[in-house]
Amino acid sequence: MADDTLIDRPAGSAPAVTPALATRMLPLVGRIALDLQTGWQRWREAVEHYELVAAGDGSDTDGARDALAAVEQRAAEVEALRRELRPLGASCPSPRTARIEWATEIAGITGRLVWYPGDGEVRHWIAGDEPASAIRVIPGMERPEDDALTAD
Repeated sequence: MADDTLIDRPAGSAPAVTPALATRMLPLVGRIALDLQTGWQRWREAVEHYELVAAGDGSDTDGARDALAAVEQRAAEVEALRRELRPLGASCPSPRTARIEWATEIAGITGRLVWYPGDGEVRHWIAGDEPASAIRVIPGMERPEDDALTAD
């Protein structure tokens, strides 16, 4: 597997990104991920405010309309940040956690590279269509401290 290149894939399929290339993207992707977390939190706060206003006696229709507009604006901001990831071959399925994923192929198995803010490199993946809970260390990138995470 080449270090810093996309993996050749059949026409029409998403290009697969190597762990090395994804790691090289982290300065930009990390900024977007942190902005996504902040944007998601602002959206949640706007939703909570709207719920409070909407639960009132109904006399503040202008306030409810403004609160709903704020929710929609915050949602649009989060979606715009998610779109910034697309040209990088990345996605953010969870703005709350800012988990970033890239299509990949490891040892002939398609899957998704996974990165969370705070990780210094991309060294985790999810094979095939497994759920996010099936995250594991990429073969060959194991470290001694990984054993402590899986020890009973």
